[in-house]
Amino acid sequence: MRTVLVLFMTSLLAFADTPWVTSVSPSPRADGPYTAGGLFQMGATSYYLTSIGRLCLTGDSGNHTLYIVNAADSILLTATVNMAGCQANTYVYTTACLHLTARTSYYILSTETGGAEPWSDGTSGTVTTSAATLNIGAFSTSVPYSGGPISSSNGYAMFVGLNFTYARGCGGSGAVLNGLPVVY
Repeated sequence: MRTVLVLFMTSLLAFADTPWVTSVSPSPRADGPYTAGGLFQMGATSYYLTSIGRLCLTGDSGNHTLYIVNAADSILLTATVNMAGCQANTYVYTTACLHLTARTSYYILSTETGGAEPWSDGTSGTVTTSAATLNIGAFSTSVPYSGGPISSSNGYAMFVGLNFTYARGCGGSGAVLNGLPVVY
């Protein structure tokens, strides 16, 4: 089992982006199709999600649709990450802007087609910041996800290996993703 440390460069401006997941121990699998990820609850402070990402594993090369979904199964955010050329054990991010309310639960999910590319099975070594608590792994057989039942999976911290960055606001953060400046 390999532990991946998340390195993320930001400027010292007021809205510096912070990655939520700080390390993870992925365990590859390639079945499906599933929409999978995890359920998290924000802490005492509201933040803005400023980007959303998926962990690259050896063999990843396609597009993946990522979602933030509220407890009522309403899709709040949809974004696509292109894994072509990604470096194994790093996150591939795409920019976004979504207000995450304090003490509110959300799902972070990714569409996984099965058989085509690896994704992480229950990344039990997931370590996060105190901005939000990772509660449990979650999945749905709705692919692509269009709402509907999301099942919880006891004993699993998070499927796929998903992450987001957060800040006190969106825009003009001065953040750097994958060595390139983020422009909103």
